Parts: sequence; structure tokens; C-alpha cells
Amino acid sequence: MIRQIFQYVNYSFKRKMIVVFSTVFALLLIFTFWILYLVVSQEFTDRIINDMQMILDTARDNIDYYFNDMKAPLVTIGRSPTVADLVSMKEEETVFSERLSKERELTDLMNNFNSFKTYMGDLIVLGENGYMKNLISGLNTDFVLSSKEWAIECHDFSERGIHYFMPHEVDYYKRNPYPSAVSAIFPIYRGHVAEGYIMCDISAQRIDAILDNFDFADGTKVYLMDQNGQKIYLHGESTMDNTLSAYMTETISCGAKGSFQGGDELITYTTLQSNGWKIISISPYSQILSSVRPMLQICMIAVMVSLILSVIVSVALVRYIEKPLDQLVSRIGQVESNDFRPAFEKGQQYHEVAVIRNRFEQMVSSMNELINKNYLLELRRKEMEYDNLSNQINPHFLYNVLQLIQTEAILAENEQIEEIVVSLSYLMRYALDNRDKLVRLRQEYEYTKYFLELYHKRYEKMFIYRINIQEELMEKTVLKFILQPLVENCIKHGFRDKKAGGLIEITAQEIEDVVHITVYDNGCGMSHGKLQDIRTHMEQPAVGSSVGLANTNQRIKLQYGEGYGLMIHSEEGKFTRITCTFPSEDWGK
Repeated sequence: MIRQIFQYVNYSFKRKMIVVFSTVFALLLIFTFWILYLVVSQEFTDRIINDMQMILDTARDNIDYYFNDMKAPLVTIGRSPTVADLVSMKEEETVFSERLSKERELTDLMNNFNSFKTYMGDLIVLGENGYMKNLISGLNTDFVLSSKEWAIECHDFSERGIHYFMPHEVDYYKRNPYPSAVSAIFPIYRGHVAEGYIMCDISAQRIDAILDNFDFADGTKVYLMDQNGQKIYLHGESTMDNTLSAYMTETISCGAKGSFQGGDELITYTTLQSNGWKIISISPYSQILSSVRPMLQICMIAVMVSLILSVIVSVALVRYIEKPLDQLVSRIGQVESNDFRPAFEKGQQYHEVAVIRNRFEQMVSSMNELINKNYLLELRRKEMEYDNLSNQINPHFLYNVLQLIQTEAILAENEQIEEIVVSLSYLMRYALDNRDKLVRLRQEYEYTKYFLELYHKRYEKMFIYRINIQEELMEKTVLKFILQPLVENCIKHGFRDKKAGGLIEITAQEIEDVVHITVYDNGCGMSHGKLQDIRTHMEQPAVGSSVGLANTNQRIKLQYGEGYGLMIHSEEGKFTRITCTFPSEDWGK
């Protein structure tokens, strides 16, 4: 049987070439697809792990925000001499009017913090002398902190600093405001003796809500573990959980963040910077592999299809060797499938076929050059658009920080800081809003005004600015961030040697359906040679010191056409004037 097969294969050169080529090609395909599957599946798995780590890091930052924000009321109230007096003075030694005054001061202090930090469940002040004060009514009068199991097991309250406690049952109210809470406690010292404590509660449901905002894989459990690895809280449950193995707990306690495989589960964890707690996610590995299995099926199908194609290619190769005309047909088929690579060696051909083949290859080469040229133009356009995207940071966190700074400035009655924060907030919101590349000129005007105002506050004596734009032009559509590079050029280059007396003037007018926006400065100007260099660089890809102007010029030309862009005029030691032109018709947003 085997002998007959060999005889059949060796009967002709054509059969032997087909069998040999098909076999070798099939083995190469199987090997290639298997390696590709291993590499891609590993990369896919790593990406899932990285995404899970990123989710935990984001959750950590959100939870850390609350815990760090709790420090201000705890430390401020805990270190107040008034509070220290209230928790240490004896009732028989107390002057009623003095005590009443101190209690009013404490009440005002607690209410002030409560009005700004709405996430707080309650603030409770407890004294060793029996003093008790809180924000929510209904606190049990016999509440003793040291009697609570969740508190006494975790910390020695004689230690200074803030102590954090895992979610625990709230059973010290006549009517519980929330089922469970996360608590932070700060001892109140008078001298070297802890006379009392201030406790801040946050509803555990608020922590759960943060974790609920993230899209964890099906079957994933999320835990909170304290810094000692003793208390473990399962997200979504009201009780503690002790299902983590000793190996998991020990491994997690040894690092700040990371991931590892524990049996059939993937464990990912990170550490809260505020108190050292761990956020842990445990996902079934089967859930991760279920996302990779379709790739194996695709690879197997691709191998089968490729095996069939290998036979077809083998026949085509033999026919190519035998018939030059078939070679041309095969080449045409390659071009039809968008394969513009240079053709393999032609071999012996008839003159007529060679002429057709040469003309065809010239046509393919021209098409390839045209496609590459268009591809580079599109790539250049995409790169320029990418340069205008803002960094993807967490805007919610930055807005909260700026709001906090603004609040502190208002409390401190510092109007200058408040104005700076308001300007910076507007700049950030405008920059991070990447929904539209075309905006109204009014929006660009507002952004540029805030931008100049911030620079003016920093270099108050260096320059003044004036903006004169006709009201009827304010609703014209314009490319976003078209003015900032121009005014920034004035400050960085025009006023680099100027200490005072600088002027930036922005004007706009419409001439024959074309909007002209001019940015003028009375700075150092530039020589004729330098001006020519910049004009040349502006017509080339954005590189070098004039990258901002070149980028802006190219964006205008790509959007509106070659008839528009930037024009620069300057005299050394006198002025620089940059005029931006674009059509006045409404291009939409």
C-alpha cells in the first residue's frame, strides 16, 4: 500500500511538487498558528490581569480619597484644646457657662465639617469622663468604645494617630442609621494621656457602592483585608469572611500590589495608601480561559483553511513553473486580494507574455506607491489629531481636588487663589472634553482669556493683554486649541528677554467670507533669516522649536484646505504678528 502511494506520488514532477510543498507548508502553518496562539493567548491573559489590576488601583484611589479626607476633621477636632478640656474636665469642677461656650464651639466645628463632607455618617466625641457628643440623634448614652469587640481586638488606643476599622455592625444607636460602617478613630490627648476619642463613621454601603461601579468578571469576589491580615471583609456581605487560605493571606501581606494564581483562581490585590488595607479580587481562572478558547477554535479553523489553501497554492505553483501565462493570472489574483508586494522571479517567459507582465508590474508598483502615499497622509493626520488629545487621567479626581482647593480658599477668604482655581478648572474641563474638534469662537475666546489670565497672574509686570473680537464673529466655528499656541508663542519667545511693558493684542475680523484672527505682541521680534526658517518649517511636519505653530498650521490646512493657515510678520526688536485665516462659513460641530 505504501509502495503504491510512493509510486503514485513519484509518477510525475507535478504530483511530487504538490505533495512536498503542501506537506511542508502545512507543517509550517500548524507550527506558526500554534506559536501565535500561545503568544496571543498569553498576551490576552496578561491584558485581563492588567485590566483587573487597573480596576483595583482605581478603586483604591477612590477609597483612599475618603479615608484621607477623613483625616482633616479627626485631627482638627482631636487636637483642639477646647475638645481636650471637654473630655477631661470633671463635672463638679466645671463652670456651666464655660462648659456651654466650649460645647457651642465644638458643635460649630463639627457642623462645619459635616456641611462640606457629606459622605460622613457621623462624628462622635467620647471622653473618659463620660462626655459624649455627636451629629446624629439617637446615640446610646451607655455607648463605651472599648467594649466593642471590633474595636478592642484591633488596636491599642494608647497609640497616637488615626486607627481604621473594617466594616462592623452599627449597634450603638437607638435606631441604626445604617447597617454597618467603616470607622476611623483618633485619640484625644491632654499632655501624654489619652482623655477621649473622636470617631468618624462612613457607611459601609458607600464603600460597596465604589466597588459596584467597576465591571468585574463573572464569579469574581472582592475582599477588604486589614494591614495585619486578621480581618477580612467580603464585598456585598454584612459580616466578616475568613475563607482566604493562609498561603493567600501571607502572599498578599508581603507585597503592595500584584497578582498570582492560587489553585483554580486568579488573585489580584493592591494596597490602600491611607491605612495599609488590601483590596483583593479572586476570579475563577475558568472565566479567564473562556475568553481565550474562541481563539484556539479560530486558529484550528484557520489551520484547516490554510491546509486547503496550501494544496491550491501548490497546484498554482506547479502550473506557474509549467505555464508562464498561468503565472500572470496568479499574479493578477494576488493584486485582487490587495497583495502589492514585488513579484517573485519570472523565469523563462515568451516575449509577448513578458511585455504584458512588465507593464502589469509597473502598474502594480504605481498603485503601491499611491496607496503608501495616501496611507502616510492619513497616518500624519491621525498623529496630529492624537497630539491634541488630553492625557487620560481621572478627571473626577482632579475636579474634586480643585473643588477642595477652592473650598479651602473660600474658607481662608483668599480670592486670588479662588480665581486661579476657577480658571484652571475651566481650562481642564475644556481640554479634557474631546467630543468635538470644532468649537464656537466664543469658547476658544473664553479658554484663551483664562489661559492668559493665569500667565498674567504669574508674570503680572511682564505684559498686559487685550482681546477685541466682534460679537457677530463669536458664533463662528473654529478648530479647537487654535489660539493657545499663538499666545503661548508670544510669552515664551516674544517676551523671553522682557521684564515689563509687554503687550499681547488679539483681534478678529471678517474679510470677504474669510475670518482673520491676529495675535500681536511688542516683544523681541525676529530677524529676516529666522522668520524665513519658521515659515519654511511651518510647511513641513511638526518638528523642532516651532512645533506648536507648525502643528496648528497643518491642522488648519487639513481641515479647510491649502488656501488657509498661518501668516507671520515680524521685525527684530519691534513686534511679531501672526494671522490665522479660515472660512467664515459654519462647518458644524
